[in-house]
Amino acid sequence: MKKDEIVLIFFLVFTLIYATIGDPNNETWSGLYFIVNYFTLLVLFASYRSKIIRLIGISLSLSILVYIVSKYFLHLEIERYYTIVPFTICLTGLILIERNESRRRKNI
Repeated sequence: MKKDEIVLIFFLVFTLIYATIGDPNNETWSGLYFIVNYFTLLVLFASYRSKIIRLIGISLSLSILVYIVSKYFLHLEIERYYTIVPFTICLTGLILIERNESRRRKNI
């Protein structure tokens, strides 16, 4: 069984447990759900072939994981400051992907 398959199975099992007995109004359950969600994305992006997409995905996943831990477990109110991080990662990522794609088209 591949690493990706194990992570997806873990995600599906946790989602099943969360849907059955989880409490979305409880910060611990909500935080755990988001951590499992974004950890799954992190692992999936880590195995992606494209170096640029892998870097963007890992950066975005890690930044969201840090935010979730800060919000749900450390109870820090950083929403106003945090929103610039994923915005910057996404904007930079889109620019890099487009630049890489246009270079690839020129070489064809």
